[in-house]
Amino acid sequence: MPIALLSGCQPKETAVQKATEEKGATKTEGAGIELSESARKSAGIRTEPATLQSLQATQDVPGVVEVAANRAIKLTPSAPGKIISLLAKPGDSVSVGQVLATLDSFEVAQAHAAAEQAQANIAQASAALQTAQAEVRQAAAGVKVADAAIDQGQERVKGARQALARQKELAAAGAFAQAPLQAAQSELSEAQSELLKSQTELQGHLVVLQRAERLFKEDVVSRAELEQAQLEHRQDEANVEKAKRRVENARLTLEREQKIASAGLLNAREVQTAEATLRDTEADVRKAQSERSQSVEVLRKAERGVAAARTMLVGAQAALRASQTNLYSLEGPDHAPGQGGRVVVKAPISGIVAERSVTQGETIERTTVLFTLQNESVVQVTAQVPEAQISAVRIGQQASIFVTAFPKMRFTGTVQSIGSQVDDKTRALPVRLLVSNPEGKLKTRMFARVALGLGSARKVLAVPESALVELEGKPHLFVEESGKFEKREIVQGVKSGGLVEVKSGLKAGEAVVVEAAFVLKSESKKDELKGEE
Repeated sequence: MPIALLSGCQPKETAVQKATEEKGATKTEGAGIELSESARKSAGIRTEPATLQSLQATQDVPGVVEVAANRAIKLTPSAPGKIISLLAKPGDSVSVGQVLATLDSFEVAQAHAAAEQAQANIAQASAALQTAQAEVRQAAAGVKVADAAIDQGQERVKGARQALARQKELAAAGAFAQAPLQAAQSELSEAQSELLKSQTELQGHLVVLQRAERLFKEDVVSRAELEQAQLEHRQDEANVEKAKRRVENARLTLEREQKIASAGLLNAREVQTAEATLRDTEADVRKAQSERSQSVEVLRKAERGVAAARTMLVGAQAALRASQTNLYSLEGPDHAPGQGGRVVVKAPISGIVAERSVTQGETIERTTVLFTLQNESVVQVTAQVPEAQISAVRIGQQASIFVTAFPKMRFTGTVQSIGSQVDDKTRALPVRLLVSNPEGKLKTRMFARVALGLGSARKVLAVPESALVELEGKPHLFVEESGKFEKREIVQGVKSGGLVEVKSGLKAGEAVVVEAAFVLKSESKKDELKGEE
């Protein structure tokens, strides 16, 4: 039967028919359709042997594609404020961490100012604490100097008392001669030598102190080094004063000795000298004790200053922690100093912007929804399973899912939950399946057909669904035998995973047309029409 020549823009079936006509399709009445090798190749006809396959009975139930749990987020700001910029719109793909909007928040600006003030207060309190601690060290050094002076004075008092007692004994025995005069002269010489030595040391330490003060101002030496230089200078001044008093006492003693020697009053003079020495040493002790009392009071005052400075520092540190906690609550992990009132809103998940609920320039609160984000790499399909089949459904079971938008694609879902209540009207329970959707083909609210497995899988004779054609309202297959394609009416059984069970009309091993069966169906219909004519 001739087939009309059609242009290249004709439907595939017509073009294939043209090819079969041109390349030698022949038909034998009652013996099937015969095609040349070239016509068969041009038509794209392919056969496969029918084999036993493991199939499970399925139940097709309706379903709807939905957003999976924890895959949709209504994004709200961390702080109230005015929207400065919106950087995403509905339909945009966004990545986790991507900036979606920026705000200007007075509350955040106040929190930043409080944190900066707390930092300044900490610096001030730390400086006050260092100053107070330096004062404590200086006062403690003063107490030590006073203690040393008291100890030395008490030793001199003890020696002076012993000397006075001895002088009285010697005077009573009339044992004094020129020795006291010589001793007085020797004491004056020693006192003058000591004074000269003390003055020399004072001058040397004064130079050191002046240099330390200059270097401290230039931050070259520490406060401790400066305080040590000041302490040594004060000790030298005390030694000079002490040496001066010794020189003066020695001079007065020598003068008295000379007068006594000339007047022959050595005995009385020796006793009087010892008494004067005792009075001087006792006065030195009283002075040192007074200086110690003053140093102790200064030390206590400095210690109170340290305690107050520490309290101020602890308070400032607590205020800083509170302000930082407040900032974290307002800005989250994106908190950084120096941002003022600027707040950045970032995508917490990767996905699609499903909705944007605000406009630029709008003033918003913390509860205002800015964006609705959906991650559709995994979606949920909710299937409505009749109560009669629900006993065959189990958690973790896999099912095939089909949508009209992609009729040749099969998606695989895994049962996550089974509803606990039957719908009064439909008498069905909701079964929720998670479906991998990496290419984003499945969209929210799409209708789906869910093929749920019922019972156990069994070995049956099966062919691909693409091999089935409908003739006169009944399922048929085309089987190749002896180079001819014969149509076979079959009885089909269960369908699963793109395969269909053949209960009768076919034997295992027979070559079944699995691609381009529609071409043979068309040729078969034309034969029938020709026979009717």
